[in-house]
Amino acid sequence: MSLEIELKVRVDDHDVVRHRLVALGAEPLGAVLEFNRLFDTRDGALARAGVGLRVRTHLPQPVDQAVTPVGGSFPPASASGAAKVTVKGPQRPGPFKVRPEEEFDVTDGDAVARAFALLGYETTIAFEKRRESWRLDDCRIELDTLPLLGLFVEVEGPSEQVVSEVRRRLGLDAHPHVQASYVSLLDEACRDRGLDTHVFFQPPESSSHAEG
Repeated sequence: MSLEIELKVRVDDHDVVRHRLVALGAEPLGAVLEFNRLFDTRDGALARAGVGLRVRTHLPQPVDQAVTPVGGSFPPASASGAAKVTVKGPQRPGPFKVRPEEEFDVTDGDAVARAFALLGYETTIAFEKRRESWRLDDCRIELDTLPLLGLFVEVEGPSEQVVSEVRRRLGLDAHPHVQASYVSLLDEACRDRGLDTHVFFQPPESSSHAEG
């Protein structure tokens, strides 16, 4: 079982971080539009146990919405429609997000969602996210854009010390660490606005996502 060690900060502009990544010689890994579905029992048993169950699908991203790095073009990050199932364990106490994690690829995310439904797991929140990925030394840096929430940078690495050093090199020390997950932030934003917890960049009626 792998261990997820990451920190997340909110930013006003990805361009500043992108220029810094290029200056540091970071490797651009790709940009995708994600469709994330979180599952739980009707009574929230997984959430109470601190466990997360997610199906993530990479979707085709319109050319006019794609982001290209300074001085070049991104390679394709993944084949469109590729899906990944992730199970996360309880988060450990501390300033960083540290959780046990298991992930595996599947060929049909909708089929997995239907299987989860048969097992008693419902979709509790579904959301799109634009993600631009970079590699710097031993860390993976994600430039994320989410509806309702805005812009974030995530740094994931092999240890808290390494992650902290990359954060410093990116000039993000002055940005407060966001400990809450995107799921928690979106759930709160939806409740505050009286919205459904299915959050897209386009209205749901124009989306082709199937809930299965």
